[in-house]
Amino acid sequence: MKASMTSTRRISLVRLIVLVTLCAAALSLHAAKAPNDQERLANLNMQCLKAFDAKQDSTLDKIEASDFDISTDEGVLTKAKQLEGVRASKNDVYPIHREVLNQVVRVYGDAAVITELDHAWGDGGGSSKYQTSSFWVRHNGEWQIVHMHYSKVE
Repeated sequence: MKASMTSTRRISLVRLIVLVTLCAAALSLHAAKAPNDQERLANLNMQCLKAFDAKQDSTLDKIEASDFDISTDEGVLTKAKQLEGVRASKNDVYPIHREVLNQVVRVYGDAAVITELDHAWGDGGGSSKYQTSSFWVRHNGEWQIVHMHYSKVE
């Protein structure tokens, strides 16, 4: 009887070790595939730029915090004014291409700053470069942009 109990305990212990090893491997695999905050912010930043180019006000509304504002060479716009301008120009959609250069994403807990050089050009000609800084905050586990500043670079 004692021999079978010892054997049963060994089998249980082996099963437990195998289960713990498999769980640890699964967690490390998930961590390797999950984007870190810097990657997530870089992707959200590009989604924001593309949504602006495509006049996708609903996407901008989700990515931008309720108190979002944007500072340009022409002044400061609230989120409401910026979205109003996007909606008013929905019929002016044409292909815009972007190249983001020298992007640096710095994360400070639930806050982050992104700096970059944004080069945009359209199929019909014309090209602009902007030095951009944006400030992001994590609200309820989701990143949102709260402020952007850009200046045209000659």
